[in-house]
Amino acid sequence: IYLDLYPRPQKYNHSAHFSVRLGLVSREGGSDGGAALQQLPIVALVCNFASPDDTGVSLLSHSEVEIFFHEFGHALHSLLSRTSFQHLSGTRAPVDFVEIPSHLFEYFANDPGSLRMF
Repeated sequence: IYLDLYPRPQKYNHSAHFSVRLGLVSREGGSDGGAALQQLPIVALVCNFASPDDTGVSLLSHSEVEIFFHEFGHALHSLLSRTSFQHLSGTRAPVDFVEIPSHLFEYFANDPGSLRMF
């Protein structure tokens, strides 16, 4: 996962998850039908959170925490996807299905027990 969390000139001004390389599992490993080849996915989370202050600290607002957890849900969906068809990998699915992991992770942004871990 590549993280691009802070604003800069000419940067995309919304938060988003981008698939840089999709995951793929292929059975074309060898002529004898040997081991599967695996292409590991690469994803980027692009956000525009408050820039760090002079001490290097950047405290996120609750809204920013929810956004990060939401986009992290998309990232995990892409990273954990194992398919033989790249066009069905990760978030390349019907919108309702794509949003399930993200909405699940948003729950943790509102759970005091989870937030105490940070």
